[in-house]
Amino acid sequence: MAAHPYRPSKALLTVADPQGVVITLEKNCWHGHILRGHPEMRRRLKDVERALLKPTEIHENVERRRMNLVYYYRCPGRDRVQDFLKVAVWVYDVPGQRAIVMTAHPVINIPSPTAWYQGKKRWPN
Repeated sequence: MAAHPYRPSKALLTVADPQGVVITLEKNCWHGHILRGHPEMRRRLKDVERALLKPTEIHENVERRRMNLVYYYRCPGRDRVQDFLKVAVWVYDVPGQRAIVMTAHPVINIPSPTAWYQGKKRWPN
């Protein structure tokens, strides 16, 4: 897969995950998409950073043509209704291992592969 011409701008944070993928969360994604669609994320920027740095699991979404990774993080001290944080990223430069956050929100659990979710566990092995 060839490198995509996308170039991140106006980074809110940039981190490397345990596999060396460099992930950027852009300000416009955080304010324009995540906080607008998921206002419960308002005080959870540090949780997003933790999910990318020290995820509980990383899944690869195999149902899409482009490379998508999904990070799940068990949030300590959170209510039991939405115990995990899900952070979805798009790897726009596969050879260069560079990605951007597409969305982040709480979820009840880490899903198993089903008819509607074809993700597979990528990390830890």
